[in-house]
Amino acid sequence: MKRSRAIRLVLMGTAALSMAACDDQEKVEVGVFETVEQCTLTARYTQAQCEEAIAAAKVEHEKVAPRFANREECEETFGAAKCTPAPENTDPQLRREGGGWFMPVMMGYMMGRMMSGGSYYGQPLYRAPDAAGFSNARGETVARSAGMTSVPASITKASVAPSVQRGGFGSSAGRFGSVYS
Repeated sequence: MKRSRAIRLVLMGTAALSMAACDDQEKVEVGVFETVEQCTLTARYTQAQCEEAIAAAKVEHEKVAPRFANREECEETFGAAKCTPAPENTDPQLRREGGGWFMPVMMGYMMGRMMSGGSYYGQPLYRAPDAAGFSNARGETVARSAGMTSVPASITKASVAPSVQRGGFGSSAGRFGSVYS
């Protein structure tokens, strides 16, 4: 066998193994819900657990939701009437003029048990009109629909999404899902 053919075979085998390793990420089971009522219907969670998780998701939402420089940019990504002023917009004059930071409305939440096995966590989820389902603040697709699902453990870790600004010399515009990496 020629040396170049042997090298190609080795490289193909290595690529296949590395791709398989990506699929072997630790998976965790989570619930994806739009309401507390939907959560309790699964019979896996109590009313109190569902309420605890959605309350935690609302607190996280204030911290990690994507921020946009104006309402139009936010609505371009998430749809008409799907954006609200961010909580840091405390100046009433700024709000009346439509300025300040804007963020998408929380469209659902993901919940699961903490790694320590104790209480349940809640993470806010968002939905863009052209998206295939629910996404977290980083733009990673979590689930196509509400219900129980398995996701890579890395998706359950919340992190602050970057502020999105567009326009100006040398800047580039990005859409939801491409600016969060």
